[in-house]
Amino acid sequence: MRCHPNPQVQVKAAKATLALATEQARQVLKTLAKTCMGLQQLEAGMTIRALDEGIFKPK
Repeated sequence: MRCHPNPQVQVKAAKATLALATEQARQVLKTLAKTCMGLQQLEAGMTIRALDEGIFKPK
């Protein structure tokens, strides 16, 4: 997965592709949750949590 320099674009792209490239998208989200600051970090982390808890199921 190619990286865009904007973390917001990375979060949205990862979430949009979770159903197609699950492991790659999760890895991007995990990286952003650890390395970003602000809303992108929060959104990435909460998405991972929702996936792990079965709250969010990508289609």
